[in-house]
Parts: sequence; C-alpha cells; structure tokens
Amino acid sequence: MISAGWLSQTDGGLQFSNHAAHNGQTAKQRANTARRVSLHRSKCNDGSVTKALPEKRREKKKEVIYSEVFELFWSECPRKTGKGVAAKAFSSAVGRGHSAESITEAMSKFAIAQWPATRCETDLQYCPHPATWLNGDRFLDDVTPWKQNGNGQTNNPATQLRPMTRPQMTDTRHG
Repeated sequence: MISAGWLSQTDGGLQFSNHAAHNGQTAKQRANTARRVSLHRSKCNDGSVTKALPEKRREKKKEVIYSEVFELFWSECPRKTGKGVAAKAFSSAVGRGHSAESITEAMSKFAIAQWPATRCETDLQYCPHPATWLNGDRFLDDVTPWKQNGNGQTNNPATQLRPMTRPQMTDTRHG
C-alpha cells in the first residue's frame, strides 16, 4: 500500500495519504451526518434529554385460586385440559342463571356414561374440553343417550361408529 501511495510512514506509525480521495461517497455522507447529529444533540438536548427508563421487571404470575364449586366440577371432568378457560366458562354459565350443582351433576353423568374407567386414556382425545362442554351448554342436553347398556357401551349414536364401506367402482371407459 505504501508503494501504491495509499499509505505513508510517519514517526507515529502509518497514515492514509489523501484519505478523502479514496473514501467512498456514502461513507463520507455517513461521517458528515454523524458529526452533524452529534453537534446538534450536544447543543440542543443538554438539559432536556431524559435518562433511559429502568428495565421493567417481570412480575411473577399470581397463583389463581378457584372456587370450591368449580373445583368440585373440575374433579368430575374426565379430561383435565384448560382449567383457566373452563373456570371462566363455568362462572359464565352460573352467571346466566344455571346452578353450579346441576352443572356438576350433569358433568358427572356425562363422564360416567361416556368415559368409564374401562376406557383407555387415548380415548380422551375425543372427549370435549371442559370449557367447550360448558360453552356449548352441554349440561342442558338430554342424559338418556349418555346412559350405558349392559356391556359398557353407550347408547349414544354419536359415539357408535359404523365401518365405512367403499362403493364398487365400475370402469365405464372400456365398454
């Protein structure tokens, strides 16, 4: 670089000779802008600039305390999913004039009829979440289809799946 004329050796070390000629236009603009902004800030904002705000500390989530009547309802639910949402749906249902006792009793009947202890845990994927059950006013449904017959199967036609058969395809192209 010295032989090319870009650097010159001085007592203090190396120095770029004719730096402005070798510096790009955008770099010059950035340097000039930075100088101008720095000068402006030092003149205008000395007394008016506020200090940086302190960092916000995350507060620990408060432990939610559920009512005794909801805890009783929750103990009857076969699927323990979405307790917070279920608590809101439960209080909403009670707020609409339904008794907590009748809701809990209906959930108990539903759980016993649809998900007896003999069924495996993977069957719960078809069980509605408690909030869905509450928001759909399922506690007002007729419990007769929920009742079990003698062999542990329910009489609910919605839970009795029939095997699907594929209709015979006839080839009409060659005919």
